[in-house]
Amino acid sequence: MPRLTIQNIRFRPTKTIPSGLQVSGSTREPASEKTTKICRSRHGCRECRRRKVKCDETRPVCSRCQKRGLVCFSDPHSPPSVWQLELPWIFAHASTDKVAQTSKPNSSLLQWWFDTACHIMVIDPQVNPLSYPMMEHITASESLLHAIQSISAAHRRFFDRDSRVDCLKERDQALQLVQAELGSKKVSLLASFFTIFILGISSPWIDESVQDYGLEHFLGARATLDIILSDPANWTDPTVRVITGYYLFWDMAIALLGEPLDLPALDTDDMSAIVESMQDYCHPIAGRSAKIFYLLGLVGRYVRRVMSDGKRDLFFEMNTEDALLVWEPTEVNTHVRSLCNSFRSQALILLYQVRSFSPLPLLEHQDHIEGQIHSHALSAVSQLLDTPVTQHCFNIQAIPLTVAASGLKSADSDLRQQVVTRLKAIYSTSRVRTILLATSLLEELWELHDAGVHITYVELMLSKNWKLTLV
Repeated sequence: MPRLTIQNIRFRPTKTIPSGLQVSGSTREPASEKTTKICRSRHGCRECRRRKVKCDETRPVCSRCQKRGLVCFSDPHSPPSVWQLELPWIFAHASTDKVAQTSKPNSSLLQWWFDTACHIMVIDPQVNPLSYPMMEHITASESLLHAIQSISAAHRRFFDRDSRVDCLKERDQALQLVQAELGSKKVSLLASFFTIFILGISSPWIDESVQDYGLEHFLGARATLDIILSDPANWTDPTVRVITGYYLFWDMAIALLGEPLDLPALDTDDMSAIVESMQDYCHPIAGRSAKIFYLLGLVGRYVRRVMSDGKRDLFFEMNTEDALLVWEPTEVNTHVRSLCNSFRSQALILLYQVRSFSPLPLLEHQDHIEGQIHSHALSAVSQLLDTPVTQHCFNIQAIPLTVAASGLKSADSDLRQQVVTRLKAIYSTSRVRTILLATSLLEELWELHDAGVHITYVELMLSKNWKLTLV
């Protein structure tokens, strides 16, 4: 046994008890003297764990990943919601006119949808009809239940291949059930629309071919919406306005992808009328931009038609440009207003690009056209980058940011790098892999432009037979 010396003995420092402090029983330290407990989180992002550095767990992108311009793979960690305890009761007590649920809801997948996945398509998570308000339709439609569970199964695993078994199983059930529901007419068309919308907009998320943009579902959604809108009394219904806004957003996203004759006409009397009636309506995904999404759908179709036959419509171009320039966003939130302005810039850039690859002799000068494109590109990119990633509306930036950034020049190298970093941040939240493909396509486009090759983002994408929706 080692000899005990004075050097081996350590005494605890003496604490001075303030006068007037009463201590009963054993002596206790004042609260202010207690050692602060260090909480070590185990929920850091994948990149920080790999590099063995402390992650500050800032969401949606931690500070280290944001600084290094990396994709931040992190999962929200929250205790089970109270609603899970009430979930069986909700389905058991659904009103008698609802469809009886024969499938047991997966509480884990539903919670992921309500708490995380559904928020990638809204500008404000506090106003999200795809979240808990969706329970009304889920208890009425089994197809919607499985469509939601399909997305959750894939989204929480970043749509990797290992997650596809559960995702595709749920998706197959949703497809079969929605067909049966439409045939039986026992489920409301509103619930069926949500099912078709979720299945359609998610098609490119789980398909690696980068050619499937959900056209069949889109056509089904349009047919369903046309039936609903055929009665003008429905136009002011809040849910009808919600699904109309989602349709316009979806239409805008794929208008550049379909062949000229693939997509149904957008400028019908009913659609034009309801868009006009929604001028002051704030949509959860569009804000007060229903008119801009409508115009973008028209511009996208026009661009594809000119690319196909080379014939321009000067009357359409003039009227559309005037409508875009006159329109002003009425959003109160500065960042949402910037988002709306960027969608307008996107439409103008696409219009001006038509003039660049199909100019009219003696009327349009290439330098002037490129100057207009660059001006709108700088404006849109700057406004979007000024929006912090902590603002939820940054989730919706992918499409206007990509189109606008395609107009940046070699002198805008700093902005180009910031765009790449921002797109990776958006991917960290949405987890939609087409955003990474669009990022690589954008970098390739810049290299071509710097080498003197004149080609637009849309032309380069279609030359690869890619159809990237970015939503």
